[in-house]
Amino acid sequence: TPTLYEDEIHLCYLGSINNIIDVPKIKAIVKLIHEIKPVTFHIIGDGENKDVLINEIKSTGALVEYHGKIYDNQKKQDIFDKCHFGVNIMKDSVCVGLTMKSIDYFQHGLPILNNIKGETTDMLEKYNVGFNITNENIDEIAYKIANITEKEFIEMRKNAKGLFENIFSHKAFYKKLDKVFADLCLKNI
Repeated sequence: TPTLYEDEIHLCYLGSINNIIDVPKIKAIVKLIHEIKPVTFHIIGDGENKDVLINEIKSTGALVEYHGKIYDNQKKQDIFDKCHFGVNIMKDSVCVGLTMKSIDYFQHGLPILNNIKGETTDMLEKYNVGFNITNENIDEIAYKIANITEKEFIEMRKNAKGLFENIFSHKAFYKKLDKVFADLCLKNI
């Protein structure tokens, strides 16, 4: 069960802290939110840019909680339950359809802050599971995040969990597979 604080915002970065994540953009969104409400930034993972990310986030005045590498789903869930959003922000030059980290966030019912174009952007807009951040809307999105109501947030969490269950879970996979087989059988009749 999420333990959320209305007077502060908790964000989480999950995964490899490498040269494809957009540290300046992550810092910018944290700084903008922190100017409105205190921010705690949780990090689950490791990588060559770990110290850069930690120092840049600390320079905004936000708190950083570094958890290291965690593979245990319950330990990850315990951290995610403290957080409002998962961070899915990469450099604009990176071209990916969908990240494993976004699926991981959704599996644990955590809405995301995203700047990856394409499939992920479309999912956020269609299912209301977070915010898409662009250079043009970053101020507006920071304001929305800092002022999100508990009701809006709980709705996003439910939507994130539902998105995972309906599209990415084993159950959803087997349902799609059954449909493919049924369609094939009908064609062969």
